[in-house]
Amino acid sequence: MAAQLDFVRVDYPEPHRERTRRLLAAHPEAKLLQGPEPRSAPILIGVVAFQIGMAWVLRDQSIWLVLLLAWLVGAVADHALWVLIHEAAHNLIVKTPWVNSLATLVANLPIVFPGGIAFRRYHLLHHAWQGDPEIDADLAAPAEARLVGSSSIRKALWLLLYFLAQGLRATQLKRIKLWDGWYVANVATQVAFAVAIVHFMGWTALGYLFLSSAFAIGLHPVGARWIQEHYLTFPGNQETFSYYGPMNVFALNVGYHNEHHDLMRVPWSRLPALKKMAPELGFVVHVVPPVKIDGDVVSSSRIRDYLMRGEIHEANVLLGREFTIEGRVIHGHHRGKALGFPTANIRPEVKLHPPEGVYAVYCRVGESMRVGVMNIGYNPTFRDRRVSYEVHILDFDQDLYGETIRVYLAGRLRSEMTFESVEALKTQIGRDIARGREILTGRPTMP
Repeated sequence: MAAQLDFVRVDYPEPHRERTRRLLAAHPEAKLLQGPEPRSAPILIGVVAFQIGMAWVLRDQSIWLVLLLAWLVGAVADHALWVLIHEAAHNLIVKTPWVNSLATLVANLPIVFPGGIAFRRYHLLHHAWQGDPEIDADLAAPAEARLVGSSSIRKALWLLLYFLAQGLRATQLKRIKLWDGWYVANVATQVAFAVAIVHFMGWTALGYLFLSSAFAIGLHPVGARWIQEHYLTFPGNQETFSYYGPMNVFALNVGYHNEHHDLMRVPWSRLPALKKMAPELGFVVHVVPPVKIDGDVVSSSRIRDYLMRGEIHEANVLLGREFTIEGRVIHGHHRGKALGFPTANIRPEVKLHPPEGVYAVYCRVGESMRVGVMNIGYNPTFRDRRVSYEVHILDFDQDLYGETIRVYLAGRLRSEMTFESVEALKTQIGRDIARGREILTGRPTMP
């Protein structure tokens, strides 16, 4: 019996990276669907206003009418707000990250629980580490699985209280850092909002908002989608499921979940177009003329050749963006700190990397963009046997262990070298930093 209650464990890679590669190889025009949806902001404001208005209308009504309307109407409205919080997590309300964080605070107001910023923290990690029990907050905790078991009654109660399970689950994942200025602002804003609702409208109005929020991610047709998306409710090991039914009208197409995971920068309004473009990855291949930039044919093989030769600028021109390396910060040998140049050692998610050497880079840490220098190589001065990826972030001194950071390569500074002494190495690192600053100064900040 225990085996049936255990998680399904697999040893193959996260499936959506390969699906994304196949999708873009067959349909490069799918990239044109990416980017913010301008209608999201007014919809967000409208739904927030609607829920506050409903709370006002129901402030003196019976608890049974409040309960009924919270289930029929409020849950659908709050679920739409969760979808818009999800859009903001991908910076799809507007391009500017801090404005999306602000939109998250506004959308969170009628939801009562301060979960918007926490969701913004852990959701992108869900995409990068789907199914990893140490990082993926969408994965039920082992304690939840043991407590619920196979009982239908316990499953119903668990779904009814899913807002508690989800909130507690995120706090137990030690590698997800929730507390920062935005999270404090989220908590403070929700407390102030709840106090204001009680003061001006009464406890019944707050009760309507609370019940709407609980049903939106709980025992309700829209709440069930939190289970439908990734739980193995069908035979086989498919990890992500889509829903194409009529509730997508009210749920802002959140049912198109495979499509979202395959190309997560596509906003809710364009997901149906993505499905039509490549239905279930049953590709229809369209022959299009080659794209050229300065006479150079844009192709993956040409970009790969440039990268393997260390010609970063040429590769970036064909990519239309900086080549990126993303990974989780892990413990290294701590040599950089001893040398006076602390580094973030990352475990990259890419198999392709440019040749060993030092590079001028941008680095996204949380919601801020920093500049720095990155060494890729074997550290021949110390005779290491494994390639390492070490980023020295300029003018930055914070603990990043366990964080996922993204590094954008702007240019190559030099090839890997062996130094006769540690002092010679320190001198060269100082030169690399000075040259990196020179290259990156005055350049536009990465989006």
